[in-house]
Amino acid sequence: MKKEKVLREEKTKKIRKKLKLKKSVPIFLFSLLAILIMVIIFFITYDKYEDLTELKMENYDLYQYLSGVRFDYTGELSFKKDGEVVNLKYNDIEIEVDSTPIYFSKIDNEMIIPLTMGYYIPRITNKNYKLPGFTRIGADQENYSAYLKKDDGNIELEPSFLYDGVDLYVFLFETPITINGQKITLSPLSYAQVVYGGDVIYYNKATDTYKEIPSVNTDVVAEIGQYKLNLSTDMIMYSKQNRLLIKNVQSAPTFDK
Repeated sequence: MKKEKVLREEKTKKIRKKLKLKKSVPIFLFSLLAILIMVIIFFITYDKYEDLTELKMENYDLYQYLSGVRFDYTGELSFKKDGEVVNLKYNDIEIEVDSTPIYFSKIDNEMIIPLTMGYYIPRITNKNYKLPGFTRIGADQENYSAYLKKDDGNIELEPSFLYDGVDLYVFLFETPITINGQKITLSPLSYAQVVYGGDVIYYNKATDTYKEIPSVNTDVVAEIGQYKLNLSTDMIMYSKQNRLLIKNVQSAPTFDK
């Protein structure tokens, strides 16, 4: 009897061991599959991250105004983002760029914004958006249209503007602005930089005109469709209320329609 009992116990142990082994196999396979999925996601995310933080322009002629001087870039031009800083490398020279747009020399009415900028649609009074750095934007003045350039097709934009959260505005459509009582009409993709009670700089894309007006003591106002935008105080002016623009443009959701 004792021998039979020992044999039964040994047999029971073997059965339990087999059951445990069978149970552990699916767990192991599931864990292996989970690790494999995580690795795939990592590489996909890494590739996407690289796409968003690095941009190379090899076959385009570009230009940009810095402190009133036009800089033309021909040949390979690369941008690299490190945190909130974007560096431009050209002819072995690397500089930190600001939010000043970069234009295509041989493509009419297209530009790249090197840094993330706030995207504002005056018609929408309760929501802010942003456009990521390296976004490519085009405009068609004859048809009064502007659009985001995408690989899978352009995204049409309604009357709107860009703001860097400091003092630079980019106008996507033809925009009249009033400086010192004088009205100036800026073409699509032009920009203005306004320091409250200080200097005003504007660039008119159509005429390739860069101008600086010192010590402007009156408010600079732009007309975005039927709405007015105070560039000096950074607010959209409505008939019954004013709306201050958000300075932290990074906190807004990305616009993608």
